[in-house]
Amino acid sequence: KHRGAVSQTYIERDNRVLPDLIRRAKHIATYPTSSKKLLHIAAELPTDKFYIADDAALHYIYKRHLHNIRPHFINPYKERLYNALYQEVVEMMKREDYCRLGLKTVTILALSRPAPCVGMTPRGIGNIISNIRCRKIT
Repeated sequence: KHRGAVSQTYIERDNRVLPDLIRRAKHIATYPTSSKKLLHIAAELPTDKFYIADDAALHYIYKRHLHNIRPHFINPYKERLYNALYQEVVEMMKREDYCRLGLKTVTILALSRPAPCVGMTPRGIGNIISNIRCRKIT
């Protein structure tokens, strides 16, 4: 990955996971519903893995684990996602299977674990879904 380039993880999240979350939200929602409610449900749904770029995850974990700096996010969903990643890394480091591995390796392995949410606001999900729909029409 080049500095400033969009990670493949985010492309996969936008093109595959977000539409799937909207589909799942439609099945969960009670009718009558609105698109705003669907987006809120989709933002809360768990995902199959952490959709965070490797370098962003490593940067966060190093800051928090090695330097005791706890970065704060304006977006509460993103904060929830990153806190869950940190908890996952801490839990994995305590296990015998992972204690001999380095922090970088454990962080990369933790990214493949299930995540509590996608880490995006409902409005952000709506914007990306709207862009995807516009691309399909043209």
